[in-house]
Amino acid sequence: MPVSALFAALLSLTAATAAAELPDDPSIVLGSTLSQVLKDFGAPVRVYAARGLEPWQDDVVFEYDSGFSLFLFGDRVWQVRLVSPYAGACFGVFLGDAWDKAYSMLGRPYREEASAAEWRVPFDGFPVRLRVLAMDGKVADLYLYRADF
Repeated sequence: MPVSALFAALLSLTAATAAAELPDDPSIVLGSTLSQVLKDFGAPVRVYAARGLEPWQDDVVFEYDSGFSLFLFGDRVWQVRLVSPYAGACFGVFLGDAWDKAYSMLGRPYREEASAAEWRVPFDGFPVRLRVLAMDGKVADLYLYRADF
């Protein structure tokens, strides 16, 4: 979609969009098209480019005031980020939960680091991962992403 069409679509939506809410299982948003995102969540409060290490890794990010961001590559959502003030759960894990709770809810992670862990998420159609980042022993960020991107 050309950049001018993207901005025209955003301008056609009301700027004062009510706080957008994700479904209980945010992974169903992965693979959504730009038009689906705008229809389901309205205009984001902020749109920006996220540079990757390689030119093909650049994303357009839609940030919503309720604490989630959608990362688009091409015309599809490939990653969802949950940060404060997001109030919902992701597979039973809430932002601010004790780091141990992520392990008790999700089991043994696929990959572990000092303050991050990743789990494979069962999903139809493509591989999905959940990356949980911790700060001061508490869940700080949640990333749900398509592992085939």
